[in-house]
Amino acid sequence: MSSIGGIAADAGILVEAYDDAGLAQRFPYLGFPAGTRGYFEPQHAGYISPRRLVRAQTIAAQRAGARIIAEPALGISESATGVTIRTRSGDVEVERVLVAAGGHTQSLLGQSLGFVVYARTAAMFRLDAAEVQRLAGMPSMRCFGPKGADPYILPPILYPDGQTWLKLGGDPVDIPLESEGNIQDWFRSGGSIPVAEGLEAQLLERIPGLQIEERRVVPCMTTFGTTGLPRIGPLSDRVTVAFGCYGKSAKCSDELGRLGSMALLGENHGVLAA
Repeated sequence: MSSIGGIAADAGILVEAYDDAGLAQRFPYLGFPAGTRGYFEPQHAGYISPRRLVRAQTIAAQRAGARIIAEPALGISESATGVTIRTRSGDVEVERVLVAAGGHTQSLLGQSLGFVVYARTAAMFRLDAAEVQRLAGMPSMRCFGPKGADPYILPPILYPDGQTWLKLGGDPVDIPLESEGNIQDWFRSGGSIPVAEGLEAQLLERIPGLQIEERRVVPCMTTFGTTGLPRIGPLSDRVTVAFGCYGKSAKCSDELGRLGSMALLGENHGVLAA
């Protein structure tokens, strides 16, 4: 927490600092254990809609001249003259390729790059209009507890199904997904019910009296290395990778993508790799 306060001060980010009593006064619908300290960003902070983010990035790419092929890449092979990307509808021949496939990257390339893919479970809770109104103004939260219960919690958000859901995640243990088959099996499994139950208990501690209409369990995954840095850089003259998100790629994706394309073009100055 002291690091967060220092970073905010160094970067000139406006934050409001609260002790447990101040948090209770500022956010009366939330519950905080004694001794809690919090930083609240009242401006330029919040949550990201993955659907809108991907749509916006796709439109930006098309405006810049990109051709979008909305199919999974099934395999990549490199030759002396170029790179072949295999899809269900045929091969795509390119001069160079940037592989930014998250947890699928290593299996797509057929080689280990020193990162581990972990299963993750998120839980979503449908709220009625009264609860949505009661929690109006609720911030996005990243919680850190003394016993390793460190969930992220999003405020009530209206989803494409027309319902308002409150989402949180935070797995107590790391379960590695060691192959593409493991990844596919995990997403077909629907996620971990015990993890979701633990998340629900944590949510009820932090929002006392929360009235839940329905719970959904959502499987997810993330990719971790040993340094805390993503892997951004060339594997060969024609294949470059950008992956290894540690669960942070959505909010950083514009900049990570820029660094990946710099690496693809050979502009390696300032590009970090792990």
